Amino acid sequence: RWTADDPNGDTLRYDLWLKPEAEREWTQMLKGVDLPFYSFDAQQLPDGYYRFKVLASDAVDNALGDARSDERVSDAILVDHSPPIIDDLRIYEKDGVLWAEFEVQDALGPLTQATISIDGGLSVAAPPLDGVLDGPAEKFNFPLLLGSDKGVQFVTVTVIDGANNRATAQAQWRD
Repeated sequence: RWTADDPNGDTLRYDLWLKPEAEREWTQMLKGVDLPFYSFDAQQLPDGYYRFKVLASDAVDNALGDARSDERVSDAILVDHSPPIIDDLRIYEKDGVLWAEFEVQDALGPLTQATISIDGGLSVAAPPLDGVLDGPAEKFNFPLLLGSDKGVQFVTVTVIDGANNRATAQAQWRD
């Protein structure tokens, strides 16, 4: 979506281009449309950062050579379809206490939520080692608070990144 106006009320038409952040060449998506927005399925684009460029022109209401135009380029926009990767989830016992340990990596964006559930119970926040869940990679190692029955324990970890992609992993502990 974009906004534009013409001081003397001429009709505006818009052209829209797209380019991956790391590329030099623009690809034209629209030419000569009169609506100040465009919707498309971002699933069509590979993961990465993109910029959009819109050009507004009043050529439709002006003689050849008298038309005016202006263009703007967007800030970089992240397209991220890939979930975080949970590595090395393990449950271990140390001094009579069960601990959960794992690492998480996300290729493009920051991690925004990490939770843990024991035996399908209520999910609670999983604390990263550095105390702040804010980067694309985090390490976790914390004690599990369990009830008196230590039978078979399933621990499920769920992690969500800034694009709302979700990853889940499960580990099992047997007494």
